[in-house]
Amino acid sequence: MVTAMSDANPPTDPPTDEPKIELLDDPIAALLADLWTEPKIRMPEVVAEESVEEAEVESLPPEAPAGVLEAISHYSRRGFLIALAILVGLGLALVVFGARVILESSDGRMLSAESDTTKPGFEAIVEKTPTALVMATTEDGQLDSVTLLSLTSESEGGIMSIPVQTNVYIAPTPGVILPITLQALYAANGAATATAALGELLNLNFTDTVIVKSSEWQSLVSPVSALAVSNPSAVVVAGEEVFAKGSIQLPAENVWSYLSTRSDGGSELDRASRQQAFWRSWLAAIGTAGGSSALQVPTSSGFGRYLRNLAGDQLTVETLPVTELPATEEVPLQFRLAPGLTGPSVIAAIVPFPDGAPGRRPRLKVLDGTGELANAEGPAVLLAAGGGQVDIIGNAAEFGVESTEITYFDPAQLEAANRMRSVLGVGDVVESRQTNSALDLTVTIGADYQSRSTTTSLGGPGA
Repeated sequence: MVTAMSDANPPTDPPTDEPKIELLDDPIAALLADLWTEPKIRMPEVVAEESVEEAEVESLPPEAPAGVLEAISHYSRRGFLIALAILVGLGLALVVFGARVILESSDGRMLSAESDTTKPGFEAIVEKTPTALVMATTEDGQLDSVTLLSLTSESEGGIMSIPVQTNVYIAPTPGVILPITLQALYAANGAATATAALGELLNLNFTDTVIVKSSEWQSLVSPVSALAVSNPSAVVVAGEEVFAKGSIQLPAENVWSYLSTRSDGGSELDRASRQQAFWRSWLAAIGTAGGSSALQVPTSSGFGRYLRNLAGDQLTVETLPVTELPATEEVPLQFRLAPGLTGPSVIAAIVPFPDGAPGRRPRLKVLDGTGELANAEGPAVLLAAGGGQVDIIGNAAEFGVESTEITYFDPAQLEAANRMRSVLGVGDVVESRQTNSALDLTVTIGADYQSRSTTTSLGGPGA
């Protein structure tokens, strides 16, 4: 009924001869090439999965329209800084949320001999936020909608609607980065390639990927049918109202129609809002009915685990922030990440501690040097949203650290260290002579960060 995939990631071995990347007139493509480390975006091979019936790959994605390949020389980091400003503007909620997540629930397995969280030298492994990419398809295998689910604790998490017309980026030939919609890439090369490309865009390695066919929604929803849905907009087809605006009863047999129908004059973002209304209603109904007993799938892992744990009232619902590109008869509807935003920043609200796409995020150890472990938790969330991957959190070997330090162990990580320094707004970038570090950067939070914070322990850098 529901098929899950794994290992849908692109190969991580860098090419022998690094090609010169020919950038598109597209700031997102330019940002990816500018900020990502090797390997650059490459067309991953589709690997057959035993549990997934995939069509054999026979063609590359369609070529970009004429004029699209006009190269640009540099991408200004202004967009990245704007993204950080927006993130800090989210306020205390995001950072407090992250602080609660780090060492509560399953996060925080002990790493050091010191087990007292108040003592110098304490360190714990940060468990990554579990994520599931739910791909809804037609019976003939066309991608219709995509929803990202996340679990931030056993009873909290988030949902993000991702329009299938969103541009992801591929390298069909060495040295060229091309945009293609997620829907078109899925049609051309299948679920594994589309999942990998979206993961590259968001800088996220999905824990689970779930494909749900149109015929399977009825059986999934039937235990709690009919759903009481607060429909945000009327759905009209050929002048006839199919679903009214407002409170409606949605029987299981009509779920696919509700999710997939495109209303006359309506936008894809309107449809995304409607899909979010369905998810809210379905998850609430599962919770009311007792969780696991209201599900037709196993709840210990996979899709069922997310449905069970999200079936409460602690749910964050988002839509991928996108900008619509001009459409013509030759170029259909496309979206691009909204100006100034990056993949890590847009998922931060629902994926505070991401497992990054292979090789794309610097791996971080974040240590408190002030004597309060909580003082490292807020910065850890911001660093993850700024493109880092927080693997370890803890206390410095000694307290009383005045100046924040961002330590790198390989000269190749100097740019990443400077980027993390920009995220925090304070700190000294220091090169270490240690050559055997398993991580890329160690960030030690000092009193200077706290003096610039908007709160005593959890806020981001102030103005």
